Amino acid sequence: MATMNFNTQNSTFRQLLGNGLSYHVPPFQRDYSWTEDEWDDLWQDILGLFEVDGESAHYMGYLVLQSSDSKRFDIIDGQQRLTTISVMILAGLGHLQDLVSAGHDAENNVKE
Repeated sequence: MATMNFNTQNSTFRQLLGNGLSYHVPPFQRDYSWTEDEWDDLWQDILGLFEVDGESAHYMGYLVLQSSDSKRFDIIDGQQRLTTISVMILAGLGHLQDLVSAGHDAENNVKE
């Protein structure tokens, strides 16, 4: 019988993707199916983070990952959320790069 290890931890999105590991959506997962409604719900949650009495962090929900080597992970559950947030971040970074290229507050827009 194969040994199964379960590891649970709380991580931020930055910790999850800023760790040098790779994530893969297995072919048995369903196609991306988020609609404008799900995108809007997520966007409203993100906007709420900036309100005076808003939440201090966005709860992404659970991600279920599987790995045989602790370096490459298959996303078993949460691929829709992870994909959507990744696309949003990449779009935001692209917009910042456009601002820098156009000379709009370039010094502040390139700060980490």
